[in-house]
Amino acid sequence: MMLVDAIYEEAQRRAQEKLEDARREAEAILARARSEAEALRNEKLRVAEEKARSERRRIVSSTELDNQRENLIFKEKLIMQVFDIARRRLGDITGREEYPDLLRRLVVEAISTLADQDLTVMVREEDIPLVGEGFLQEIAGEVARSRSGRPGVSLHVERCDRPISGGCIVRTSDGHSVFDNSLERRLERQIHSIRFKVAQVLFDGDKGAGQDGPVRREVEGQDG
Repeated sequence: MMLVDAIYEEAQRRAQEKLEDARREAEAILARARSEAEALRNEKLRVAEEKARSERRRIVSSTELDNQRENLIFKEKLIMQVFDIARRRLGDITGREEYPDLLRRLVVEAISTLADQDLTVMVREEDIPLVGEGFLQEIAGEVARSRSGRPGVSLHVERCDRPISGGCIVRTSDGHSVFDNSLERRLERQIHSIRFKVAQVLFDGDKGAGQDGPVRREVEGQDG
């Protein structure tokens, strides 16, 4: 009986060990499964959070770009409004005391750009008295001296065939070459060079500039 009992006890012990081993293995498998599930959950959470952050950055960036674009559009509209006001006020320049001298400079400048000897100076009908025969002779003399011995120039005056606020348009006798030095065209030529100055006055708080200071000075000044 003792041998049978010993064999039985050994069998029981081994069975118990196998059961314990099975339990430990099952617990290990369960722990790994839980760990893998947690890791998978964390990875999904990380991916979701990263996706959310990326979407947030995209929305913020898009909003900032939209705001910048709208701000630039607003500033551009404001700058163009300033130029529109300047265009409407070009006629005020012709009523100023110094306008005859300005007109003289504009005529000389226009003539100097054309090499032809026979030129027609076109001005507003109101400005024709300002460019009489004596005026033209003086200018022709100035141009002749500036041409350093080359043939002089013959000048004729006509009423401009299209509306201008002031200044002049000079063309060659054959009409092939024209230099538009009207106040409107001068402003158009100056827009790109003075828009920065206008933007400074509008957006940088330059209190020292007058309402039409930079625009008027550039229109009346010499082209660079």
